[in-house]
Amino acid sequence: MQRLEHTRDAGAKNPVGAYHGPRVNPVAYFIQAWFGVALGVGLVFLTLGRVKRAGTEYTVFGAMALAVALFELATARVYTTGAPEALRWECARVCAAAAFGALSLDLARLLGARTRFFTRATLAGYLYAAVAVGAIAAGWALSPPAVLRRFAVGSWLFVWQENTLRPAGAAVLLGLPVLSGVASLGYASLVRAGRPWCRPIAGAYGAVVLAALWDVATGIAEAPAPYLSEHVLLAFVSVTAYALLERLLDELSARTAELRALDGVLTAVRQTLAEREHLALVGELSAIVAHEVRNPLAVIRNATSSLQKPDRPANERLLLFSIIDEECDRLNRLVTDLLTLARPISPQLRMVDIPELLDRSLEPARRADTEVDVRYDLSGEEPLYCDAQLLRHALENLIENAVQAMGTRGTLVVTVTRKAHPEGSDREFAVIDSGEGMNTEVRNNARRPFFTTRTSGTGLGLAIVERIVTAHNGALDIESKRGRGTTVRVRIPEQRPSVPDPALLA
Repeated sequence: MQRLEHTRDAGAKNPVGAYHGPRVNPVAYFIQAWFGVALGVGLVFLTLGRVKRAGTEYTVFGAMALAVALFELATARVYTTGAPEALRWECARVCAAAAFGALSLDLARLLGARTRFFTRATLAGYLYAAVAVGAIAAGWALSPPAVLRRFAVGSWLFVWQENTLRPAGAAVLLGLPVLSGVASLGYASLVRAGRPWCRPIAGAYGAVVLAALWDVATGIAEAPAPYLSEHVLLAFVSVTAYALLERLLDELSARTAELRALDGVLTAVRQTLAEREHLALVGELSAIVAHEVRNPLAVIRNATSSLQKPDRPANERLLLFSIIDEECDRLNRLVTDLLTLARPISPQLRMVDIPELLDRSLEPARRADTEVDVRYDLSGEEPLYCDAQLLRHALENLIENAVQAMGTRGTLVVTVTRKAHPEGSDREFAVIDSGEGMNTEVRNNARRPFFTTRTSGTGLGLAIVERIVTAHNGALDIESKRGRGTTVRVRIPEQRPSVPDPALLA
C-alpha cells in the first residue's frame, strides 16, 4: 500500500503549500477490518486470562493484541483523514508500537525466557514506552495550531510531511524492531529449551523486526513504498494466538491425563479402603455374633444338663423349658436382624390397620410391664399403605430400645399423627421415652450398625429401622438430650394403591 501523497496548489501564497487532503488507497479499508480481527483476539485472550486466573501470559497477549488493534486503526485513519487530524492518529500509531514492544518482552518473560535478563529488559521496555508516549503527548500539546494547519502532519518530535520522517520520530519507531528483536531471541531460547510451540512465535517476531525496519528506513529516505508493519502485525497476532491456544490445549491434555491417573489411584485407594472396612465389619460382626450366640447357647446347655437329672421337680422342669424357649427366641431374633440388615428390602405394600399394627408392636413394652400411653390424632387411625411386617419390626425395635433406656421405671408415649406438606402427606409415628437420653456423640452414631452402649445388644436396632423406613421412602429423626429422654420419629409417606386391596373389599 502506498503511503499517503499530498498535492500542492501552485498558486498558493503559502511557500510550504496548501494541503488539500490525502489520496486514499482502498487497502486502508482492509486495514480497518484487520483492526476488528485484532480487537476480537485481544478481548478473547483478556477473558481467557481472567478465567484461568493464573494465566497472566494470556492477559499480556490480550493487551498486545489490543495494541495491534490500535496500531491498525491509527494506520487506517492516517490514510482516510486530513491534517491536523492525521497527526493525532500518527501519535496513536507510534504509542501503540511502543506499548507492543514493551508487552512483547513481558510475554517472553512470563513464558520462561531467561528470567533475570528479561525481567530487567521488561522494565526497560515499559520505561521506553512510558517515555515515548509522554514525549509524543507533550509534543502534541506544545505544537502551535498554526504549525498544524500549515503542515500535513507535524510536531516537534516527529513529522510525516511529504513522506518525510524526522530523526526524532524515527528514533521512537526504532524501539519496535529493537524490542521485538530481543523478544525473538527469547523465544528462540525457549525453542532450544524444548518448547517447540514457541518456534512460530519467534519467526513471527523476526518478521515484525524486518517490517518495522523497512517502514523506518523508507520513511527516512522519503521513498514512496508501502507500509508493511500493519500487515505483519496482524499475521503475528494470528500466529501467536494459534501457538498459545495449542499450548493451552497441551496443558489441558496433560492435566486430563494427570486427573485420569489420579482417578485410577483414587479408585484403587477406595477399593482398598472398602476391603479393609469390609474386613473390619466382618470382624466386628463375628465378635458380636460370637458373643450374642455364645451366651444363649451356654444358658441352653446348662438348662439341658439340669433337665437330664431325674430328680428335678416338675415345676423346675417347666421353668427350664421356658428358659430354653426364651433363649431360642433370642437367637431367632438375632438371626432375623442379621438377615434384615444383609438382604435387600422390598416392601410388600398393602392397606394396614394402624391400631392393630401398633397393638402388636407394643409386645416388648408388655413383657417389661411398662406403662404405655398411646395417642392418635383424628386421622391417625386411618389405614396406611405399607408393609405391615416390616413396619411392625421397626416399631418393635424402637419400643424395645425405649423400654431398655427407661429401665424399671418410666412412661412410654406413642403418638400417630398426619403431617401435611406441599408434596402430599406423611404418617408420623413418634416413640417418646423418659429414659436417660443420649449425648451428641451417641446420637450421631446411633444409626451405625453394631454401635451400642449396652453390655448386651447387637447395635442393629436403629440401623434396621432406618433401612425399613428408607425402603418406604420415609425419614427417621432422633431428638435426644442427656437426662431428658429420647424421641424417635418415623415418617412414612401416605400412598394410594393403584388397585384396591382385596382385604378391604371383603
